[in-house]
Amino acid sequence: MTHTAETKKDPQHFNKQTSNTGGAKRLMTGVLLLATGGLLLLSNFDLLSWYLEDIIFSWQMLLIAIGFISLAGRNYTGAIILFAIGGFFLLPDIFTNLRIDFVSVFWPLVIIVIGLTLILRRRNFMSSHHEHSHSEDFIDELNIFGGSERILNSEFFEGGKITSIFGGSSVNLKNVKLKNGYAEIEMTSIFGGSKLYVPENWNIRIEATSIFGGINDKRQLDVTETVNTNTLVIKGAAIFGGGEILS
Repeated sequence: MTHTAETKKDPQHFNKQTSNTGGAKRLMTGVLLLATGGLLLLSNFDLLSWYLEDIIFSWQMLLIAIGFISLAGRNYTGAIILFAIGGFFLLPDIFTNLRIDFVSVFWPLVIIVIGLTLILRRRNFMSSHHEHSHSEDFIDELNIFGGSERILNSEFFEGGKITSIFGGSSVNLKNVKLKNGYAEIEMTSIFGGSKLYVPENWNIRIEATSIFGGINDKRQLDVTETVNTNTLVIKGAAIFGGGEILS
């Protein structure tokens, strides 16, 4: 099948999908806030044991809560990484006989997180399209203790994944056109960083999970630029790492 033979999807489909994702995140945030408020009331009336209070009102549980919000926004990689980190460090509070020294588990945990990230790089989305699409219609970039630079040229770009672990990536999308005006990129940076170059007039929405890091849009936007309907959504996670959106 060629590009010209593909059935064009209604752009409203992407707007509806975006609205549903945002609604799910708001709903999950609301549920978590209600639960937190209710638990605080129970705590103030001394209806919660100190044991449960230490577990519920902890930084580990905060990570897990953020993980649920990420999961509601379909940011599966970020959610599972947050669950793994929060759950791991919550174990000593649940099983008080365990004694975990942070220094002794830090690097093993980093290796586990890296392994999870690689496992989560499933190619279900990729494999279902690569057979009928040009290779530059997708990006699947992985750098571990290294770096790379790529310049893509595509008339039907659909998104993909950029993963940097103790390394970096530079990806230039200034010469691509988004298929149906919409694409998603899962950008995961763990002790690494990525630079993504895009046209100035694209709409960028960042939905990535950040822990001691972040993904930022650093473009110098021109307010006189013609409004563009192209939307690129950035998902994934930045853990002790980051990403930059540049033009």
